[in-house]
Amino acid sequence: MSTFSKPPQNPDEHIKRLRERGLAISEEDEINVKNEIRTKGYFRLSGYFGPLQSEKDVFKDGTKFEDILRLYEFDTRLKILTLEALERIEIMLRTLITDVYSSAYGSFWYSEKKLFEDKKEKIEVEECTCENGAVVKRIIEIETSMYENLLKEIMASVNKIENSEFIMKFKEKYSEDSPIPSWMIMESISFGKISRLFYLLKTSDEKRFIAKQFGAVTPVFLVSWLHAFVVLRNISAHYSRLWNRKIGKDIMIPTRKKHKFIKNANSENLRKYYGVSSCILKIFENMDKNFMQYFKNSFYELVSNHDIDVYAMGFPKNYQEDEIWKV
Repeated sequence: MSTFSKPPQNPDEHIKRLRERGLAISEEDEINVKNEIRTKGYFRLSGYFGPLQSEKDVFKDGTKFEDILRLYEFDTRLKILTLEALERIEIMLRTLITDVYSSAYGSFWYSEKKLFEDKKEKIEVEECTCENGAVVKRIIEIETSMYENLLKEIMASVNKIENSEFIMKFKEKYSEDSPIPSWMIMESISFGKISRLFYLLKTSDEKRFIAKQFGAVTPVFLVSWLHAFVVLRNISAHYSRLWNRKIGKDIMIPTRKKHKFIKNANSENLRKYYGVSSCILKIFENMDKNFMQYFKNSFYELVSNHDIDVYAMGFPKNYQEDEIWKV
């Protein structure tokens, strides 16, 4: 295995390399290009080079630096729109799970092991043994309960915000040993933990009801959407490239005519923005039609204003004929 040995480069050297690769940069634009490289980062911008190249490290004739910025700015605005949608979904999910399960099983249902699947996962732990008078450390794999691991993570999240106003008020009013009600727990944990919590809940009338409210045929479908949403949220929140990127591998779309909401789904385009954004629209079709329309209009406007090839994001040529994408 070789060792990385490329030296770091400054904006002048980056511009020289881009010109050598066929990118049109005029002398008048040079100062602006340097500023963009300094403020956004050459490595970050390089994520948008691919579709503008005829082959590796060779830009198509007539490609300008503005074309790179156009893709970058579209992607930035798309992530803002996506985060707005995911924030609404996350809040709705927190609220619905809390209300449904608290009504059915009480305020502390999350601590009821019987409500959760007995799924196992392997984790790595450090084991210390004594061999020939010396302590030897090794990493071993052990099988543990996914629910118990998640519960530990949840309580760790609560402990991290023990100085938050609502936790402090609760502890002032009740004893230190008093368990925390689920609605406070749900406000203390990440979207990823909420997704895993829903996944681990046993299939029940409550779980089916929540899935139906979100427009999913069964809880299994919603579980796959939530997993993709968590990945999508992390990409968008951490300023990674979203455009022309694979997001997930297990998004499930119903195929029966009665429930089908996109026509030309395949394993490849379901892994890109087309698949996951179609699931977002399906949720808002059930939960908030006004936001559904706003999301579609905003997306179409972004695509038009930045002259974007949506096929790179998995959208088929006739995607606007999908019931979910019709304006």
